[in-house]
Amino acid sequence: MFATLPPLLYPAIFLCLTCAFSQRVAPQNPIRCIERERQALLDFKHGLEDDYGLLSSWGSSIHQRECCNWWGVHCNNNTAHVTILDIHAPLDDHGFILQLKGSKVSQSLLQLKHLVYLDLSNNDFQGNPIPEFIGSFGGLRVLSLMDANFAGTVPCELGNLTNLRVLNITGGGLKMNNLEWLSRLSSLRSIDLSGNDFSGSPKTIVSLPPFLEKLRFSSCYGLDETLPFSLNSPSPFLSIVDFSENNLITFSSVFHLLRNVSKQLTSINLSGNILNGSIPDALGDMNFLESLILDWNFFTNGIPKSFGNLTHLQILSLGNNQLNESIADLFKKLSGKSLQILELSFNNLSGEIPVDIGIRFPSLRILHVIENQLNGSCFTLPSSLEELDLSRNKIRGLLQDMKCFGQECDLIHLNLADNQITGQFFDLSHLPSLTELDVSGNQITGHIPDLSHVLSLTMLDLSENHLQWGLPETMGKLSKLERLYVSSNSLEGVLTDAHFSNLTNLQYLGLSFNAALYFNLSDNWVPPFQIKYFSCANCKVGPQFPRWLQNQTTLDYLDISNGSISDTIPRWFWKSSMSSKSFYGMNLSYNNIGGRIPDSVTNFTADFTSRLIDLSYNNIWGPIPLLPDGISILHLSNNKLSGPISLLCSTFDYFSNSIDLSYNQLSGEIPDCWNNSTKLLILNLGNNRFSGKIPDSLGSMSIVQSLHLRNNHLTGELPSSLQNCTLLKVMDFGGNQFTGRIPAWIGGSLMDLVIVSLQDNKFHGEMPSNICYLKNIQILDFFENKFTGKIPQCFNNFTLLLQKNNSKELQYDFSDFLDPFSVVYIDNILIQWKNQEWNIGSNWNF
Repeated sequence: MFATLPPLLYPAIFLCLTCAFSQRVAPQNPIRCIERERQALLDFKHGLEDDYGLLSSWGSSIHQRECCNWWGVHCNNNTAHVTILDIHAPLDDHGFILQLKGSKVSQSLLQLKHLVYLDLSNNDFQGNPIPEFIGSFGGLRVLSLMDANFAGTVPCELGNLTNLRVLNITGGGLKMNNLEWLSRLSSLRSIDLSGNDFSGSPKTIVSLPPFLEKLRFSSCYGLDETLPFSLNSPSPFLSIVDFSENNLITFSSVFHLLRNVSKQLTSINLSGNILNGSIPDALGDMNFLESLILDWNFFTNGIPKSFGNLTHLQILSLGNNQLNESIADLFKKLSGKSLQILELSFNNLSGEIPVDIGIRFPSLRILHVIENQLNGSCFTLPSSLEELDLSRNKIRGLLQDMKCFGQECDLIHLNLADNQITGQFFDLSHLPSLTELDVSGNQITGHIPDLSHVLSLTMLDLSENHLQWGLPETMGKLSKLERLYVSSNSLEGVLTDAHFSNLTNLQYLGLSFNAALYFNLSDNWVPPFQIKYFSCANCKVGPQFPRWLQNQTTLDYLDISNGSISDTIPRWFWKSSMSSKSFYGMNLSYNNIGGRIPDSVTNFTADFTSRLIDLSYNNIWGPIPLLPDGISILHLSNNKLSGPISLLCSTFDYFSNSIDLSYNQLSGEIPDCWNNSTKLLILNLGNNRFSGKIPDSLGSMSIVQSLHLRNNHLTGELPSSLQNCTLLKVMDFGGNQFTGRIPAWIGGSLMDLVIVSLQDNKFHGEMPSNICYLKNIQILDFFENKFTGKIPQCFNNFTLLLQKNNSKELQYDFSDFLDPFSVVYIDNILIQWKNQEWNIGSNWNF
C-alpha cells in the first residue's frame, strides 16, 4: 500500500500511527475512588436539595468518577479511602449562606468506614433529628453540626466516638436530656454545645473528659444556678471557657468547675448572664488570663485589687454592668503593660480620665467608656490608641486641647459625641490615620476648618453643635468620605458643585436644620456619588424639585422638607428612585408641592417592612391611589386630597404605626378594615368630610394612643368596641353629629386618657360618674352638647387640672420602628376657650 503513495506522505503516516499507538497503550491516571464509597456519597447527594450547585462535581459521568476530587471530599493518599467529608455551607460574595437542604442524612454514609472528619455545618436539615448512626464512625476525630437546623434530642450514641477530638453541635435548641455520654469521650479536646436546651438534663453532675482545651456552652436554655459538669481532677490543658448568655446567677456556679484549672486558663467569657454583687477576687488569681469578658451582667462596686496580678491580660470587657467607682481608681488596679482592649461602657464610672493613661497603658489599642459619668477636661492619649469612644458622658474642656502621647497618634476611630466639649474645631494634622470622627451633640463653635489633609476620613459627624459660617469647599477633596453629618448647627451659605467634586464614595449626607444653607447647583450637574441617605430639612433646595436625584439609583431615604420647593414631584422620581428595592422612605412635607400622587407609586417595592411617606403641608390634590403595603408612617395631612380612602385598606396592616390624613377633603365612610392594625399608635382623620358611623374594627387597634375624628359628618353612637383601646391618651371626636349618652366605659376602660374632646355633637343625658376615674385628664371638652342633670360631684378628683405647669406635650418617637431614622410626631388638639378656637400643639401649658 505504501508503494502507491507519494514518498512525502511517509513521515506523516508514521507520525499518525505513532500517536494512535501511544494513545492506545500509554497508561492513564488511575481512578483512586473506591466504588462503594463513591456510590455511598451519591446516595447521600440524592437526599439533598442543591439549589446553588455546590455538589455539581459529584456525578457518575466518566470525567466525574474520581470522587477524591469532589468538592468537600478528601481521600487518604495511600489507601484512597474517604477520610474527610466537609460540606459546611459557604458564603457568597455578599455574605449570603449557600445552603444544602435535606430531609435526612442517608445511612449510606456508613460505607465511609475510614471517616475521621465530618462537617455538615450551616446547612438546612429541616428540623430532622441528628442520625444515631453517626455514633458508628469509630475513627471520627472531628464532628461539626453547627447551625444545621437539626432538632429533637442529641443522641447518646455519640458517646461511642471515643477517638473524637472536636465536637461542635450548636444552635437549634437541641435537647440535651442525657449528658452521661459526654464523660465517655475520653479523647475530647474541644467541645461547643452552644444554643441548646439543657432544661431536661438530670441534676446529677457529669465528669467532663480530662484533656479538654476548649469548653463552650453559650446561649443554652436551662443553664442557670448549677452547671451539670465537673472536672474530677486538675486539667492541665483547659484554656478557653465560654458560658456567655445563660442565666447564671452566682459566680460560684462556675467557680466549682474552674478552681482546678485556674492556672491554665487564658480566656473566660461570662457575658450576658445575671451575675451580681462584686466581681470575685478569685479571678485575679488566674495569672495567665489573656481575655476576660464579663459584660452584660449586674456586677456592682469596682474591680478587685487582685486584677493587678493579671499581667498577661490583653482584653478586659466589663461593659453594661453597674460598676460605680472612679475611673482613676479602676485604672490603678490594672496591670496595663499588656492591655490592648478595655471595654467599660454603660456603667456608673465617674471622675476624670488620668492624664498618665498613655504611660500606664502603653499597648492600649481600644478604649470604650460610653455612657458613664466621666467629667473633666480633655486628656493626653496613648500613641498606640486606635479606637476611642467616650460618647454620652460629661467631658468638658476645649476640643483643641486633646493631645496624643507623642508626636502622632495611630487613632482610627474617635467618638466624643454627647458631651460638654467647647471651643473651636481642632486641627487634625496630628491624626493622619483617622477614618471616623464623631463630635456631635457638643458645644463646639467657630467654623469648620480645611480638612483636606486628612484624606483617610470615611465618616465625619459634626451635627448638633454651634458651628457657623459655611461648609468649606475643600470638603469636596475628601474622596474616601462615605458619611457626612453637619445637621443642627448654625451653618449658612451656598453649596455648589465644588463642595461635592471628589466625593465619589459619599453615601450618607445630613445637612438639616442649619441657619441658611442654599443649593446652587448646575442644571446639568451629575453627582460623582450614589447617595443612600440625603437629609436636608430646612435647606433651600427649591424652587424646582432637585433634578440631580434622577441619577441616584441607590436612594434609601430622602428628607427635603421645608425646602422652598414649589414644583410637582416628577414622574421619574416615582419610577426610578422609589422603585428601588432599598428605598426606605421620604419626607417632602412643608413645601409648596402640587400635582397628584400617581398610580405608579405602587412600584414602591422596598425590601423593608417599615416605610415612611410624609407629604403633609403641601398642595397635593386628587384621590389617594392604591399605595404599597408595609407603610409604617403615612402622613398626608394639610393637602387638597379628595374622595374615599377605601383603597388604603391594604396599607392599614400590621406594620402601620402612624396615619395622619387630617385637613383634606376626603369623603365617604371610614372603611371597616382596621382588624390587622395592631401596631397603630396614631390615627388622625380629622377635618375631612367623612360620613356614616364609626366602624367597629377601630376597636381592634389595641395599642392606639391618639385617635382624631374631629370635624367630619360622622353620626350614630360611639361603638362599644372602642373600650378595647385601653392605651388611648387622646380622644378627639368633636365637631360631628354623634348621638346617645356618653358611654360609661370611657372612664371605666380608658384609664390613660389625657385629652377628651366630644364638643359640638348631639350627646344627651347625664354625664356618667365613671368619667371621674380619669386621673390623668388634662383637657375635658364637652362644649355644645345637650347634657342634662348636674355635673358629678366627683369632678373634684381631677387634681391635675389644679396644678400649674403640669401639662406636657404629647409626642411619639418612632425611632424604634424606623431605625436608624428618627421620626417624632407631636400631637395637637383644638379647644374652645372664651368663644375662640385654640390649637394646642407642641407647647401647651395652662
